[in-house]
Amino acid sequence: MDELDFYQYLFELTNVAFNQSIIKKIQEKLEKKWNYALSATKFNKGKDVFCGIYWSLKPDESYYPQKDYTKIEDNGAYEYLFVKQNGELIEKYFNIIPETMGEFNYTNFCFFKSPNKSYLFDYDLDLCSHLFVEYIEYIKPQRLIVFGTSLEERMKRMRLETKVMGIKLLILPHPRERLSAEERLQAWLRELNY
Repeated sequence: MDELDFYQYLFELTNVAFNQSIIKKIQEKLEKKWNYALSATKFNKGKDVFCGIYWSLKPDESYYPQKDYTKIEDNGAYEYLFVKQNGELIEKYFNIIPETMGEFNYTNFCFFKSPNKSYLFDYDLDLCSHLFVEYIEYIKPQRLIVFGTSLEERMKRMRLETKVMGIKLLILPHPRERLSAEERLQAWLRELNY
Protein backbone atom coordinates (compact mmCIF):
# COMPACT_ATOMS: atom_id res chain seq x y z
CA MET A 1 0.00 0.00 0.00
CA ASP A 2 1.47 3.40 -0.89
CA GLU A 3 1.72 6.09 1.79
CA LEU A 4 -1.29 8.12 0.63
CA ASP A 5 -3.50 5.02 0.68
CA PHE A 6 -2.16 3.97 4.07
CA TYR A 7 -2.68 7.46 5.47
CA GLN A 8 -6.30 7.45 4.29
CA TYR A 9 -6.81 3.96 5.75
CA LEU A 10 -5.33 4.97 9.13
CA PHE A 11 -7.24 8.26 9.09
CA GLU A 12 -10.54 6.41 8.61
CA LEU A 13 -9.72 3.96 11.43
CA THR A 14 -8.78 6.88 13.68
CA ASN A 15 -12.01 8.70 12.86
CA VAL A 16 -14.04 5.64 13.87
CA ALA A 17 -12.05 5.26 17.11
CA PHE A 18 -12.32 8.97 17.91
CA ASN A 19 -16.10 8.88 17.50
CA GLN A 20 -16.20 6.11 20.14
CA SER A 21 -13.83 7.89 22.53
CA ILE A 22 -14.47 9.44 25.91
CA ILE A 23 -12.39 12.48 24.98
CA LYS A 24 -14.78 13.24 22.11
CA LYS A 25 -17.70 13.23 24.54
CA ILE A 26 -15.75 15.55 26.85
CA GLN A 27 -15.01 17.91 23.96
CA GLU A 28 -18.66 18.03 22.97
CA LYS A 29 -19.72 18.71 26.57
CA LEU A 30 -17.14 21.53 26.82
CA GLU A 31 -18.06 22.75 23.31
CA LYS A 32 -14.45 22.30 22.13
CA LYS A 33 -12.91 20.94 18.95
CA TRP A 34 -9.61 19.24 19.75
CA ASN A 35 -9.89 16.29 17.33
CA TYR A 36 -6.87 14.18 16.33
CA ALA A 37 -3.69 13.94 14.25
CA LEU A 38 -1.69 11.01 12.93
CA SER A 39 1.83 12.26 12.26
CA ALA A 40 4.05 15.35 12.36
CA THR A 41 6.15 13.99 9.51
CA LYS A 42 5.51 12.25 6.26
CA PHE A 43 5.94 8.48 6.49
CA ASN A 44 9.60 7.49 6.18
CA LYS A 45 9.55 3.72 6.01
CA GLY A 46 12.44 1.98 7.74
CA LYS A 47 13.46 5.13 9.63
CA ASP A 48 13.30 5.61 13.40
CA VAL A 49 10.03 6.69 15.00
CA PHE A 50 10.15 9.36 17.69
CA CYS A 51 6.99 9.24 19.72
CA GLY A 52 5.30 11.24 22.43
CA ILE A 53 2.29 10.15 24.45
CA TYR A 54 -0.41 12.47 23.05
CA TRP A 55 -0.78 15.64 20.95
CA SER A 56 -0.89 18.54 23.40
CA LEU A 57 -2.73 21.72 22.52
CA LYS A 58 -4.05 25.00 23.81
CA PRO A 59 -7.46 24.16 25.32
CA ASP A 60 -9.26 27.24 24.03
CA GLU A 61 -8.24 26.81 20.40
CA SER A 62 -10.04 24.71 17.82
CA TYR A 63 -8.23 21.99 15.93
CA TYR A 64 -9.49 19.93 13.04
CA PRO A 65 -8.66 16.36 12.08
CA GLN A 66 -5.38 16.06 10.19
CA LYS A 67 -7.04 14.90 7.00
CA ASP A 68 -4.56 15.93 4.30
CA TYR A 69 -1.31 13.95 4.25
CA THR A 70 0.16 16.22 1.56
CA LYS A 71 0.15 19.22 3.94
CA ILE A 72 2.49 17.60 6.47
CA GLU A 73 5.81 19.46 6.56
CA ASP A 74 8.99 17.44 5.99
CA ASN A 75 10.64 18.94 9.07
CA GLY A 76 7.50 18.99 11.19
CA ALA A 77 8.97 17.01 14.09
CA TYR A 78 11.57 19.67 14.83
CA GLU A 79 8.83 22.15 15.65
CA TYR A 80 7.83 20.17 18.73
CA LEU A 81 9.18 21.54 21.98
CA PHE A 82 10.31 18.22 23.37
CA VAL A 83 12.39 17.54 20.25
CA LYS A 84 14.04 20.96 20.54
CA GLN A 85 14.64 20.47 24.27
CA ASN A 86 16.25 17.07 23.72
CA GLY A 87 18.18 18.14 20.63
CA GLU A 88 21.62 17.73 22.16
CA LEU A 89 20.90 14.23 23.47
CA ILE A 90 19.18 13.20 20.22
CA GLU A 91 22.19 14.33 18.23
CA LYS A 92 24.70 12.68 20.57
CA TYR A 93 23.03 9.30 21.11
CA PHE A 94 21.12 8.82 17.87
CA ASN A 95 23.45 10.68 15.49
CA ILE A 96 20.51 12.73 14.29
CA ILE A 97 20.65 16.47 13.85
CA PRO A 98 17.20 17.53 15.12
CA GLU A 99 16.72 20.10 12.36
CA THR A 100 16.77 17.21 9.84
CA MET A 101 14.21 15.10 11.66
CA GLY A 102 12.05 15.19 8.56
CA GLU A 103 14.18 12.19 7.53
CA PHE A 104 12.62 10.30 10.44
CA ASN A 105 9.11 9.86 11.83
CA TYR A 106 7.30 11.64 14.63
CA THR A 107 3.92 10.68 16.01
CA ASN A 108 2.20 10.07 19.34
CA PHE A 109 0.94 6.88 20.92
CA CYS A 110 -2.49 8.47 21.31
CA PHE A 111 -3.67 10.20 18.14
CA PHE A 112 -6.36 12.14 20.05
CA LYS A 113 -5.46 15.72 20.93
CA SER A 114 -5.77 16.89 24.52
CA PRO A 115 -4.79 19.93 26.62
CA ASN A 116 -3.36 17.53 29.22
CA LYS A 117 -3.23 13.85 30.02
CA SER A 118 -6.00 14.06 32.62
CA TYR A 119 -8.46 14.03 29.69
CA LEU A 120 -7.11 10.71 28.42
CA PHE A 121 -8.73 7.60 29.81
CA ASP A 122 -7.53 4.01 29.52
CA TYR A 123 -10.45 3.35 27.19
CA ASP A 124 -9.16 6.03 24.77
CA LEU A 125 -5.60 4.72 25.01
CA ASP A 126 -6.91 1.23 24.24
CA LEU A 127 -8.71 2.64 21.17
CA CYS A 128 -5.43 4.16 19.99
CA SER A 129 -3.24 1.18 20.79
CA HIS A 130 -4.19 -0.81 17.69
CA LEU A 131 -3.92 2.35 15.53
CA PHE A 132 -0.41 2.92 16.81
CA VAL A 133 0.55 -0.69 16.09
CA GLU A 134 -0.81 -0.32 12.53
CA TYR A 135 1.38 2.78 12.12
CA ILE A 136 4.47 0.98 13.44
CA GLU A 137 3.84 -2.10 11.30
CA TYR A 138 3.60 0.14 8.22
CA ILE A 139 6.73 2.20 9.00
CA LYS A 140 8.83 -0.79 10.14
CA PRO A 141 11.36 1.38 12.01
CA GLN A 142 14.62 0.07 13.43
CA ARG A 143 13.92 1.92 16.68
CA LEU A 144 10.82 3.26 18.40
CA ILE A 145 11.90 6.07 20.73
CA VAL A 146 9.18 7.04 23.19
CA PHE A 147 9.46 10.30 25.14
CA GLY A 148 7.39 10.08 28.29
CA THR A 149 7.34 7.56 31.07
CA SER A 150 3.68 8.06 32.05
CA LEU A 151 2.72 5.14 29.81
CA GLU A 152 5.82 3.14 30.65
CA GLU A 153 3.92 0.02 31.74
CA ARG A 154 1.77 0.06 28.60
CA MET A 155 4.87 0.56 26.45
CA LYS A 156 6.75 -2.22 28.25
CA ARG A 157 3.93 -4.57 27.28
CA MET A 158 4.58 -3.45 23.70
CA ARG A 159 8.29 -4.27 24.07
CA LEU A 160 7.55 -7.92 23.30
CA GLU A 161 5.52 -6.97 20.20
CA THR A 162 8.24 -4.65 18.95
CA LYS A 163 10.91 -7.26 19.66
CA VAL A 164 8.98 -9.78 17.54
CA MET A 165 8.82 -7.15 14.77
CA GLY A 166 12.61 -6.60 15.10
CA ILE A 167 12.20 -3.07 16.48
CA LYS A 168 14.18 -1.77 19.45
CA LEU A 169 11.90 0.09 21.90
CA LEU A 170 13.44 2.88 23.99
CA ILE A 171 11.43 4.70 26.68
CA LEU A 172 13.00 8.02 27.64
CA PRO A 173 11.86 10.79 30.01
CA HIS A 174 9.80 13.60 28.53
CA PRO A 175 11.46 17.04 28.77
CA ARG A 176 8.67 18.22 31.06
CA GLU A 177 9.39 15.49 33.58
CA ARG A 178 11.08 17.17 36.50
CA LEU A 179 14.59 15.76 36.43
CA SER A 180 17.97 17.34 36.87
CA ALA A 181 20.28 17.28 33.85
CA GLU A 182 22.24 14.46 35.51
CA GLU A 183 19.10 12.41 36.29
CA ARG A 184 17.93 12.84 32.69
CA LEU A 185 21.30 11.78 31.31
CA GLN A 186 21.38 8.72 33.59
CA ALA A 187 17.86 7.73 32.49
CA TRP A 188 18.97 7.96 28.86
CA LEU A 189 22.13 5.95 29.51
CA ARG A 190 20.18 3.21 31.37
CA GLU A 191 17.70 2.87 28.52
CA LEU A 192 20.39 2.97 25.85
CA ASN A 193 22.43 0.36 27.80
CA TYR A 194 25.56 2.47 28.08
